[in-house]
Amino acid sequence: MATNKNRKSARARKTVEPIRRQPMIDHTDSAALAKRLHIDMDNKKNPINAGMIKNIMDSMQLDHWQNRQTGLGVRGQDKRMAGNVGYTTPFREIEVEEILTADPIARRLVELPIKDALRKGFEINTKNVEAKKAILLELKRLQVIHQMKMAAFYARTYGGAGCLMSVDDGLPLDKPLDLRRIRRFNAIIPLTRWELWTNFTDLERNINNPNFNYPAYYRLQPRRGLPFELENVTPPDPQSGQVENVGTMKFTLPYNTKIHASRIIRFDGKWLPIRKRASNIYWDDSIFTSLWIALRDFAESHGYLSSIVADFSMAVMKIKAFSSLLSGEGNDGRVEAMLETMALFRNLMGAVVCGPDDSYTWENRSVAGLGDVVDRIDKYFQACVDVPATKLFNMSPSGMNATGGYEDRQWNMEVEWHQTDYWTPKFDRLFEVIQSAKFGPTKGVILPDFSYEWLPLEQQDPKEEAVTRKTIADTDALYNDMSGGTIAEEILKQRFGGDRFNKNLKLENITIKEPEPEPAPGTAEEKTADAILSVMEIQDVSEAGTLVATDENIAKELDEMNKTKFEERLPRKYLDVAPPGFGEKKMAALKSAKGVTNAFALAWYLHGKGYDGGK
Repeated sequence: MATNKNRKSARARKTVEPIRRQPMIDHTDSAALAKRLHIDMDNKKNPINAGMIKNIMDSMQLDHWQNRQTGLGVRGQDKRMAGNVGYTTPFREIEVEEILTADPIARRLVELPIKDALRKGFEINTKNVEAKKAILLELKRLQVIHQMKMAAFYARTYGGAGCLMSVDDGLPLDKPLDLRRIRRFNAIIPLTRWELWTNFTDLERNINNPNFNYPAYYRLQPRRGLPFELENVTPPDPQSGQVENVGTMKFTLPYNTKIHASRIIRFDGKWLPIRKRASNIYWDDSIFTSLWIALRDFAESHGYLSSIVADFSMAVMKIKAFSSLLSGEGNDGRVEAMLETMALFRNLMGAVVCGPDDSYTWENRSVAGLGDVVDRIDKYFQACVDVPATKLFNMSPSGMNATGGYEDRQWNMEVEWHQTDYWTPKFDRLFEVIQSAKFGPTKGVILPDFSYEWLPLEQQDPKEEAVTRKTIADTDALYNDMSGGTIAEEILKQRFGGDRFNKNLKLENITIKEPEPEPAPGTAEEKTADAILSVMEIQDVSEAGTLVATDENIAKELDEMNKTKFEERLPRKYLDVAPPGFGEKKMAALKSAKGVTNAFALAWYLHGKGYDGGK
């Protein structure tokens, strides 16, 4: 008895115990599994095959807490143990199209980030005004914003897309695009990932190539009902105006046409792990694959709400001996006639006529707690998507002092990052090809100072804009004072020289004058006199002496000073300080003299010529 009691207490102490971590074993290796489980597979009396061993291993969890008495961590007793990661495959073409067209929220999820990224557009910067106008006209002719936007829509919907740059470089489509041979940029065509197939043999395998592990070639497989046609028209020579080959070359692109990757601007969807991406024909994933369950639960929960509202109130009629009326003999439709009569009275008179022992009431269904459940589903859906709820649902922010400013700033920061990381490389490539066309806006010349910048997404009201400009103006004035007044013209040119007010300064275009060196101690008067003489470009100081401050003498000196433009060339630090030897009385005489606008400048001029200030 004592032995059994000790055994029971020992079992009780070991009721909850961690299972030791075991090395991972391949379930397909039956010999290793049998060895781990100490099973003799050669025992013919009790044969065990690999499938049975796998079932045994699936019923065990090798790294968790277990409690055999409560069922914690025991498969078959703990419901959590039945949960597994579901195997998902990327949606097919027709499936994502049905989701997109059937669900308005799904369409907003596709369109909203792209529309916001391109909402304000960008500004082209170059000193060549004519080239800038020509590039803008070329972008309009090619419908660049619309076509790039459609390619991005395709990428989020299908998991990938590409813009085919139709250019005339005299080379087949399967050859790399040669920028030196481009004559004309014809069009830009957005294609879905299902129209740009890739074989395993088409991948770039050279690790020195920036395009490594991406397709080097695409296979054109149109989805638009009709095959693609290619039409090349040789433009006239810009010098002579003559056309080399008169006529038009027109031919149909065969199915599965091979296109070099340099002719495609690639748009990727949601990234996939390497193996998943390989099984998806080397494209990324649609946004709907990972959002499908959350999107379905969101739509169904609100659909159930609509059905509950339709049946929220229900009419209840209590008729005496109703059961006997239905089952009694001779019931030849009296019940149906009675109900029809009551419905007729209700529709005509707005009242229900009942017998003395009958009743007609309305009862409401209880929906207590339903709103909280739906709200939890909505919050989970909002956490799954990459768009703020205020943007996705077009609703105002809730809560005390909620203005939506924080959400807007966070969203704008996300979109600006997306512009830099996702959109900028694509437009860089596009502008490179546009400028390389010999019959294009820049005649084949890559502008050395060409650049573009995304316009800010945040929209200020007139009051906020005025405050911002006032702050910028104060800062510019401070910078101008610090530079000795040398950058005012350049600041004004950069601020107001473009199509709109420019809030950003480019420091490389600003020349800052070096500050004047301070005179050495002990020789301040001598060095000051030398500096003034240098500014005046006067070497003869024979006129030094005492100046009699008459109107005639001062007018003469003032006229000579103005001829040399001395005041404009004098350092600013001398314009409000009297030179040595010119006290208050002498400065007062100069200030009161006729025609003097700056007595300090005149005093320094006289000091530089050797006068001691006059009487």
